[in-house]
Amino acid sequence: MRILLPVDGSLYSSYAADFIASRTSLLAEKPEVEVFNVQKLSSGLVTDLWNTKSYEMFCRTGAAKAFSAVRRALESCGVKISEKYAKGPAVELIAKEIETYKPDLVVMGTKGKTDFDRIALGSVTTGVIARNSCPILLIRSEPGAIPDALKVGLPVDGSSHSLAAAKFVAKHSVFFGRSPEILLIHVANLGEEVFYCDLDNPLPETPGERFGAEAYFDKVNKERIALEKIDAEKAFESVRPAFAGSGLLVREVPLTGEVAPAISRCARTEGLHLLVMGTRGLDNAASVTLGSVTSRVLAEGTIPVLVVKG
Repeated sequence: MRILLPVDGSLYSSYAADFIASRTSLLAEKPEVEVFNVQKLSSGLVTDLWNTKSYEMFCRTGAAKAFSAVRRALESCGVKISEKYAKGPAVELIAKEIETYKPDLVVMGTKGKTDFDRIALGSVTTGVIARNSCPILLIRSEPGAIPDALKVGLPVDGSSHSLAAAKFVAKHSVFFGRSPEILLIHVANLGEEVFYCDLDNPLPETPGERFGAEAYFDKVNKERIALEKIDAEKAFESVRPAFAGSGLLVREVPLTGEVAPAISRCARTEGLHLLVMGTRGLDNAASVTLGSVTSRVLAEGTIPVLVVKG
């Protein structure tokens, strides 16, 4: 597996390196890890130092500090890394390096700022996601003690995006440990209109018809449960072929309610170590819209989220 680790010398870059170092099974497979740093100077400093030895020395020193912040964590567990730095705009250069290096995965530490149901990941992170289709793992907090075998949540909705995410997990299962547990999560959210779909038999309006009303609601509830089961089965069936013959422990978790909060609650109650989110993503110059569900799940939690654009 080829991994690109963009670093900037921050604590969050160290968190990302620590997460890679926790992947015992992956490390046994001798992954290739490139640590990449971009030196970006202010316009005034560039004017003063451009094409001078001082400028080059300034950049090398800055890159060396960024590399040293993650080198110990990676080399202490036997990872052979390569280090590379470039000078210029961070988003464009990281995106270019992804095209050149062709990693299977990009791992990025990012602070992120939550604001109710949306998240701002930072201009560099959002720009990199917007410009590339490569899966990106976002680390936004200190990993702590992480087992080799991860408990992974994979929300599925029957779309090509969740299928792409499922295929990535199956293909690179060693990244998640020798015996990971994969939870396929589907949230049925059929909407309130389901309760009023029987237009030929409106609700009784008089107290004397209370029993009829109870029977009506019982009938509608049974129909709703049946529809939810059908909806979940379609979603699970769409990704089952991706795991056929993989030997992975896969468990299907059908839920109901509002999608993003239900996924976040599941992550907490199940004690998930990581979420894998398939998303379409919308490219827009230096920004990206991940989709309301992915954005809100990111905003409501701090566990690592692997974004797979499909």
